[in-house]
Amino acid sequence: MPEYARPRGSPWKVELLIVVLIVLAVAGLMVPVIWRTYQVSQTVRCQQQLTELFGAVQTYARSFNGYAPGGPGWRGQLRAFLSPAEGAEDADPSRIWQCPAGGTYIGNATVFGPNRKPLPELGFQHDVGILADGSADAEPAGLGDFRLVAWRHRGSANVIFLDGRVQLVTRNKAPWVGRHWDHPQ
Repeated sequence: MPEYARPRGSPWKVELLIVVLIVLAVAGLMVPVIWRTYQVSQTVRCQQQLTELFGAVQTYARSFNGYAPGGPGWRGQLRAFLSPAEGAEDADPSRIWQCPAGGTYIGNATVFGPNRKPLPELGFQHDVGILADGSADAEPAGLGDFRLVAWRHRGSANVIFLDGRVQLVTRNKAPWVGRHWDHPQ
Protein backbone atom coordinates (compact mmCIF):
# COMPACT_ATOMS: atom_id res chain seq x y z
CA MET A 1 0.00 0.00 0.00
CA PRO A 2 1.45 3.29 -1.01
CA GLU A 3 1.99 5.90 1.59
CA TYR A 4 0.52 9.25 0.82
CA ALA A 5 2.83 12.18 1.08
CA ARG A 6 1.82 14.75 3.61
CA PRO A 7 1.50 18.27 2.31
CA ARG A 8 4.27 20.53 3.46
CA GLY A 9 1.99 23.27 4.88
CA SER A 10 -0.36 22.54 7.74
CA PRO A 11 -3.91 22.80 6.33
CA TRP A 12 -5.45 23.26 9.77
CA LYS A 13 -3.63 26.58 10.15
CA VAL A 14 -5.15 27.88 6.94
CA GLU A 15 -8.60 26.66 7.96
CA LEU A 16 -8.21 28.31 11.37
CA LEU A 17 -7.20 31.56 9.70
CA ILE A 18 -10.28 31.44 7.47
CA VAL A 19 -12.56 30.77 10.45
CA VAL A 20 -11.01 33.67 12.39
CA LEU A 21 -11.46 36.01 9.40
CA ILE A 22 -15.11 34.98 9.04
CA VAL A 23 -15.75 35.58 12.75
CA LEU A 24 -14.10 39.02 12.53
CA ALA A 25 -16.17 39.92 9.47
CA VAL A 26 -19.42 38.93 11.20
CA ALA A 27 -18.41 40.84 14.34
CA GLY A 28 -17.58 43.88 12.20
CA LEU A 29 -21.05 43.76 10.69
CA MET A 30 -22.78 43.30 14.05
CA VAL A 31 -21.08 46.09 16.03
CA PRO A 32 -22.87 48.97 14.22
CA VAL A 33 -26.22 47.18 14.57
CA ILE A 34 -25.69 46.63 18.29
CA TRP A 35 -24.58 50.26 18.75
CA ARG A 36 -27.69 51.61 16.97
CA THR A 37 -29.89 49.36 19.08
CA TYR A 38 -28.20 50.67 22.22
CA GLN A 39 -28.78 54.27 21.12
CA VAL A 40 -32.45 53.59 20.38
CA SER A 41 -32.88 51.98 23.81
CA GLN A 42 -31.41 55.11 25.44
CA THR A 43 -33.84 57.30 23.49
CA VAL A 44 -36.82 55.16 24.53
CA ARG A 45 -35.73 55.12 28.19
CA CYS A 46 -35.36 58.91 28.10
CA GLN A 47 -38.89 59.22 26.69
CA GLN A 48 -40.22 56.97 29.46
CA GLN A 49 -38.54 59.10 32.12
CA LEU A 50 -39.96 62.31 30.64
CA THR A 51 -43.42 60.73 30.64
CA GLU A 52 -43.01 59.75 34.30
CA LEU A 53 -41.87 63.28 35.21
CA PHE A 54 -44.82 64.75 33.32
CA GLY A 55 -47.20 62.52 35.26
CA ALA A 56 -45.71 63.85 38.48
CA VAL A 57 -46.16 67.44 37.21
CA GLN A 58 -49.82 66.75 36.43
CA THR A 59 -50.43 65.18 39.84
CA TYR A 60 -48.73 68.12 41.54
CA ALA A 61 -50.80 70.60 39.52
CA ARG A 62 -54.05 68.85 40.46
CA SER A 63 -53.06 69.23 44.12
CA PHE A 64 -52.11 72.93 43.84
CA ASN A 65 -54.87 74.71 41.87
CA GLY A 66 -53.39 73.92 38.46
CA TYR A 67 -49.91 75.30 39.14
CA ALA A 68 -46.84 73.26 38.34
CA PRO A 69 -44.06 73.33 40.95
CA GLY A 70 -42.12 76.56 40.70
CA GLY A 71 -38.96 78.39 41.55
CA PRO A 72 -35.47 76.99 42.05
CA GLY A 73 -36.73 74.05 44.12
CA TRP A 74 -39.26 72.75 41.60
CA ARG A 75 -37.47 69.43 41.23
CA GLY A 76 -37.56 68.83 44.96
CA GLN A 77 -41.25 69.73 45.03
CA LEU A 78 -41.90 67.01 42.46
CA ARG A 79 -40.01 64.31 44.36
CA ALA A 80 -43.00 63.35 46.51
CA PHE A 81 -45.14 62.90 43.39
CA LEU A 82 -42.77 60.50 41.65
CA SER A 83 -43.64 56.85 42.05
CA PRO A 84 -40.68 54.70 43.15
CA ALA A 85 -39.44 52.13 40.68
CA GLU A 86 -40.94 48.73 41.26
CA GLY A 87 -38.73 46.69 43.57
CA ALA A 88 -36.19 49.51 43.83
CA GLU A 89 -36.41 50.64 47.45
CA ASP A 90 -32.76 51.69 47.42
CA ALA A 91 -32.91 53.32 43.98
CA ASP A 92 -31.45 56.79 43.66
CA PRO A 93 -34.40 59.17 43.04
CA SER A 94 -32.12 61.69 41.33
CA ARG A 95 -31.54 59.25 38.45
CA ILE A 96 -34.95 60.12 37.01
CA TRP A 97 -33.53 63.58 36.22
CA GLN A 98 -30.61 62.15 34.25
CA CYS A 99 -31.01 61.12 30.65
CA PRO A 100 -29.58 57.63 29.99
CA ALA A 101 -27.57 59.13 27.14
CA GLY A 102 -25.95 61.60 29.56
CA GLY A 103 -26.90 65.02 30.83
CA THR A 104 -29.97 66.26 32.61
CA TYR A 105 -33.42 67.65 31.79
CA ILE A 106 -34.45 71.28 31.66
CA GLY A 107 -37.88 72.70 32.35
CA ASN A 108 -39.71 75.44 30.52
CA ALA A 109 -39.41 78.56 32.70
CA THR A 110 -42.94 79.63 31.68
CA VAL A 111 -44.25 76.44 33.29
CA PHE A 112 -41.86 76.08 36.26
CA GLY A 113 -40.41 79.57 36.72
CA PRO A 114 -41.35 82.25 39.23
CA ASN A 115 -43.82 83.90 36.83
CA ARG A 116 -45.49 80.63 35.91
CA LYS A 117 -49.08 80.28 34.79
CA PRO A 118 -51.52 77.54 35.80
CA LEU A 119 -51.39 74.56 33.45
CA PRO A 120 -55.07 74.91 32.47
CA GLU A 121 -54.25 78.34 31.01
CA LEU A 122 -51.58 76.74 28.86
CA GLY A 123 -53.59 73.55 28.31
CA PHE A 124 -54.90 74.45 24.87
CA GLN A 125 -51.40 75.19 23.66
CA HIS A 126 -50.36 71.64 23.00
CA ASP A 127 -47.30 72.86 21.13
CA VAL A 128 -45.71 74.22 24.33
CA GLY A 129 -42.82 72.06 25.48
CA ILE A 130 -42.56 71.41 29.20
CA LEU A 131 -39.39 69.30 29.69
CA ALA A 132 -36.49 68.52 27.35
CA ASP A 133 -32.99 67.08 27.21
CA GLY A 134 -30.75 69.76 28.68
CA SER A 135 -27.14 70.64 28.03
CA ALA A 136 -24.37 70.88 30.59
CA ASP A 137 -24.83 74.67 30.44
CA ALA A 138 -28.34 74.40 31.90
CA GLU A 139 -28.84 76.30 35.13
CA PRO A 140 -28.57 74.34 38.39
CA ALA A 141 -32.30 74.93 38.87
CA GLY A 142 -32.95 73.03 35.66
CA LEU A 143 -34.81 75.93 34.03
CA GLY A 144 -33.83 77.40 30.76
CA ASP A 145 -34.70 78.58 27.33
CA PHE A 146 -34.65 76.29 24.33
CA ARG A 147 -31.05 77.20 23.49
CA LEU A 148 -30.01 74.99 26.42
CA VAL A 149 -31.39 71.85 24.76
CA ALA A 150 -28.82 69.12 24.14
CA TRP A 151 -28.99 67.17 20.87
CA ARG A 152 -27.74 63.93 22.38
CA HIS A 153 -29.98 61.36 20.71
CA ARG A 154 -28.21 61.04 17.37
CA GLY A 155 -28.58 64.77 16.69
CA SER A 156 -32.07 65.00 18.18
CA ALA A 157 -33.58 65.83 21.56
CA ASN A 158 -36.59 64.45 23.41
CA VAL A 159 -39.23 67.02 24.36
CA ILE A 160 -42.48 66.37 26.23
CA PHE A 161 -45.33 68.75 25.45
CA LEU A 162 -48.29 69.94 27.50
CA ASP A 163 -50.54 67.33 25.92
CA GLY A 164 -48.26 64.56 27.26
CA ARG A 165 -46.75 63.62 23.91
CA VAL A 166 -43.01 62.98 23.79
CA GLN A 167 -41.41 63.87 20.51
CA LEU A 168 -37.89 63.35 19.22
CA VAL A 169 -37.15 66.82 17.84
CA THR A 170 -34.51 67.26 15.18
CA ARG A 171 -32.47 70.42 14.77
CA ASN A 172 -34.47 71.56 11.75
CA LYS A 173 -37.63 71.62 13.91
CA ALA A 174 -35.83 73.40 16.78
CA PRO A 175 -36.87 76.95 15.78
CA TRP A 176 -40.55 75.94 15.80
CA VAL A 177 -40.30 74.26 19.22
CA GLY A 178 -38.09 77.05 20.57
CA ARG A 179 -40.59 79.71 19.58
CA HIS A 180 -43.34 77.98 21.56
CA TRP A 181 -40.98 77.05 24.39
CA ASP A 182 -39.64 80.53 25.08
CA HIS A 183 -42.73 82.57 24.21
CA PRO A 184 -45.96 80.61 24.56
CA GLN A 185 -48.82 82.58 23.01
